[in-house]
Amino acid sequence: MASGAEVSPGLFMAEFRLTQEELARFAKVDQAVVVRSPHDPTLQAFIKDCHRVVAMMQAISGRPRAYGVNWLRDEPVQAFRGSTALELVSQGRGGTVITYLESIAAGFVG
Repeated sequence: MASGAEVSPGLFMAEFRLTQEELARFAKVDQAVVVRSPHDPTLQAFIKDCHRVVAMMQAISGRPRAYGVNWLRDEPVQAFRGSTALELVSQGRGGTVITYLESIAAGFVG
């Protein structure tokens, strides 16, 4: 994904296995925004943060992108009291997740 490029919410929902309702809830936008305003800055910021986290997980794990998507969605992170990375990104803490992954890559956390 090119920096600054907008991402289709439909493609995002397909790859991340989210419904329209779930995407709206996690992105903290009205469900209508997902369909009628796909360029909404809040929606796009959430989508881009998810992509950044998945790309970082893929880079440090050396595993396929699908592994990063599954980790983001489904794996509770003990360092964050069992929240998933998706929940943290939804809370506006995508940068915190990236920092956590960087610390794992550097051998400080794990």
